[in-house]
Amino acid sequence: MVHGDLATPEQIARMREVDAGFAVQPLIAAHTHSWAAVQLGEARLATAWPLAEMLTSGTLTTVTSDAPIASPDWRRGLDAALALLTDAGVVDDAETRRRLLRTMTVDAARQDGASAWKGSLALGKVADLTVLDEDPLTPGRAFSSLGVDRTIVDGRTVFSRD
Repeated sequence: MVHGDLATPEQIARMREVDAGFAVQPLIAAHTHSWAAVQLGEARLATAWPLAEMLTSGTLTTVTSDAPIASPDWRRGLDAALALLTDAGVVDDAETRRRLLRTMTVDAARQDGASAWKGSLALGKVADLTVLDEDPLTPGRAFSSLGVDRTIVDGRTVFSRD
Protein backbone atom coordinates (compact mmCIF):
# COMPACT_ATOMS: atom_id res chain seq x y z
CA MET A 1 0.00 0.00 0.00
CA VAL A 2 1.32 3.42 -0.85
CA HIS A 3 1.02 6.42 1.45
CA GLY A 4 -1.12 5.39 4.42
CA ASP A 5 -1.28 9.06 5.46
CA LEU A 6 -4.67 8.58 7.09
CA ALA A 7 -4.33 4.96 8.24
CA THR A 8 -6.17 4.15 11.44
CA PRO A 9 -4.75 1.90 14.17
CA GLU A 10 -7.12 -0.84 12.98
CA GLN A 11 -5.88 -0.54 9.40
CA ILE A 12 -2.26 -0.61 10.56
CA ALA A 13 -2.94 -3.78 12.57
CA ARG A 14 -4.70 -5.36 9.59
CA MET A 15 -1.75 -4.59 7.32
CA ARG A 16 0.54 -6.35 9.79
CA GLU A 17 -1.83 -9.35 10.00
CA VAL A 18 -1.88 -9.85 6.24
CA ASP A 19 1.88 -9.14 5.93
CA ALA A 20 1.33 -6.09 3.74
CA GLY A 21 3.13 -2.83 4.16
CA PHE A 22 3.08 0.91 3.83
CA ALA A 23 5.32 3.07 1.65
CA VAL A 24 5.14 6.48 3.28
CA GLN A 25 6.38 9.85 2.06
CA PRO A 26 7.13 12.09 5.06
CA LEU A 27 8.21 14.98 2.82
CA ILE A 28 4.68 15.14 1.45
CA ALA A 29 3.43 15.36 5.03
CA ALA A 30 5.85 18.22 5.66
CA HIS A 31 4.74 20.03 2.49
CA THR A 32 1.00 19.63 3.05
CA HIS A 33 0.61 19.83 6.83
CA SER A 34 0.09 23.60 6.92
CA TRP A 35 -3.01 23.47 4.71
CA ALA A 36 -4.28 19.95 5.37
CA ALA A 37 -6.52 21.00 8.26
CA VAL A 38 -8.73 22.87 5.81
CA GLN A 39 -9.33 19.64 3.91
CA LEU A 40 -9.27 17.15 6.77
CA GLY A 41 -10.37 19.09 9.81
CA GLU A 42 -8.30 19.52 12.96
CA ALA A 43 -9.40 16.23 14.57
CA ARG A 44 -8.41 14.13 11.54
CA LEU A 45 -5.21 16.09 11.05
CA ALA A 46 -4.18 15.18 14.60
CA THR A 47 -4.10 11.49 13.62
CA ALA A 48 -2.68 11.89 10.12
CA TRP A 49 0.74 10.50 9.13
CA PRO A 50 0.90 7.80 11.86
CA LEU A 51 4.50 6.80 11.13
CA ALA A 52 5.30 6.15 14.80
CA GLU A 53 2.37 3.75 15.10
CA MET A 54 3.35 1.98 11.89
CA LEU A 55 6.91 1.42 13.07
CA THR A 56 6.07 0.40 16.63
CA SER A 57 3.37 -2.00 15.44
CA GLY A 58 5.83 -4.07 13.46
CA THR A 59 3.97 -3.40 10.21
CA LEU A 60 6.29 -3.39 7.21
CA THR A 61 6.89 0.31 6.54
CA THR A 62 9.20 1.99 4.09
CA VAL A 63 10.08 5.66 3.78
CA THR A 64 10.21 6.84 0.18
CA SER A 65 10.42 10.20 -1.57
CA ASP A 66 7.56 9.98 -4.08
CA ALA A 67 9.85 11.90 -6.46
CA PRO A 68 9.28 13.97 -8.51
CA ILE A 69 6.43 15.13 -6.26
CA ALA A 70 8.97 15.65 -3.46
CA SER A 71 12.74 15.76 -3.42
CA PRO A 72 14.47 12.46 -4.22
CA ASP A 73 17.13 13.28 -1.59
CA TRP A 74 16.76 10.41 0.88
CA ARG A 75 18.34 12.53 3.62
CA ARG A 76 15.54 15.10 3.46
CA GLY A 77 12.99 12.30 3.59
CA LEU A 78 14.60 10.92 6.73
CA ASP A 79 14.60 14.39 8.32
CA ALA A 80 10.87 14.66 7.65
CA ALA A 81 10.33 11.14 9.01
CA LEU A 82 12.31 11.97 12.14
CA ALA A 83 10.20 15.10 12.62
CA LEU A 84 7.00 13.02 12.43
CA LEU A 85 8.41 10.61 15.00
CA THR A 86 9.66 13.23 17.46
CA ASP A 87 6.34 15.10 17.15
CA ALA A 88 4.72 11.81 18.24
CA GLY A 89 7.01 11.60 21.28
CA VAL A 90 9.65 9.23 19.89
CA VAL A 91 13.17 10.02 21.08
CA ASP A 92 15.82 10.99 18.55
CA ASP A 93 18.41 8.38 19.42
CA ALA A 94 20.65 5.93 17.60
CA GLU A 95 18.00 3.19 17.62
CA THR A 96 15.34 5.46 16.10
CA ARG A 97 17.80 6.54 13.41
CA ARG A 98 18.83 2.93 12.74
CA ARG A 99 15.16 2.02 12.35
CA LEU A 100 14.61 4.86 9.87
CA LEU A 101 17.63 3.83 7.79
CA ARG A 102 16.25 0.30 7.75
CA THR A 103 12.99 1.59 6.22
CA MET A 104 14.98 2.65 3.15
CA THR A 105 17.19 -0.42 2.88
CA VAL A 106 16.30 -3.81 4.36
CA ASP A 107 12.56 -3.11 4.64
CA ALA A 108 12.37 -1.52 1.18
CA ALA A 109 13.97 -4.62 -0.36
CA ARG A 110 11.53 -6.84 1.54
CA GLN A 111 8.58 -4.78 0.32
CA ASP A 112 9.90 -5.09 -3.24
CA GLY A 113 10.15 -8.86 -2.85
CA ALA A 114 13.87 -8.49 -3.50
CA SER A 115 15.49 -9.10 -0.12
CA ALA A 116 17.34 -12.14 -1.53
CA TRP A 117 19.51 -9.88 -3.69
CA LYS A 118 19.41 -6.34 -2.21
CA GLY A 119 18.72 -4.29 0.89
CA SER A 120 21.67 -5.29 3.04
CA LEU A 121 25.36 -5.87 2.62
CA ALA A 122 25.91 -9.59 2.32
CA LEU A 123 27.78 -11.98 0.09
CA GLY A 124 25.90 -12.50 -3.17
CA LYS A 125 23.84 -9.31 -2.98
CA VAL A 126 24.33 -6.21 -5.09
CA ALA A 127 26.85 -3.88 -3.53
CA ASP A 128 24.83 -0.65 -3.58
CA LEU A 129 25.84 1.69 -0.78
CA THR A 130 26.57 5.24 0.22
CA VAL A 131 29.57 6.25 2.33
CA LEU A 132 28.79 9.27 4.49
CA ASP A 133 31.14 11.80 6.04
CA GLU A 134 29.80 11.21 9.56
CA ASP A 135 27.81 8.67 11.55
CA PRO A 136 24.09 9.01 10.64
CA LEU A 137 23.12 7.48 13.98
CA THR A 138 24.31 10.50 15.96
CA PRO A 139 21.23 12.15 17.50
CA GLY A 140 20.52 15.81 16.94
CA ARG A 141 22.13 16.17 13.53
CA ALA A 142 19.95 16.59 10.47
CA PHE A 143 20.32 13.72 8.04
CA SER A 144 20.38 16.35 5.28
CA SER A 145 23.57 17.82 6.72
CA LEU A 146 25.44 14.56 6.19
CA GLY A 147 27.83 14.71 3.28
CA VAL A 148 28.10 11.90 0.75
CA ASP A 149 31.72 10.85 0.26
CA ARG A 150 31.09 7.99 -2.14
CA THR A 151 28.26 6.13 -3.84
CA ILE A 152 28.76 2.56 -5.01
CA VAL A 153 26.31 0.78 -7.32
CA ASP A 154 26.71 -2.90 -8.15
CA GLY A 155 30.19 -2.80 -6.65
CA ARG A 156 31.40 0.14 -8.78
CA THR A 157 32.02 3.67 -7.57
CA VAL A 158 29.64 5.99 -9.42
CA PHE A 159 30.34 9.06 -7.30
CA SER A 160 33.32 10.16 -5.25
CA ARG A 161 33.67 13.53 -3.57
CA ASP A 162 37.43 13.45 -4.22
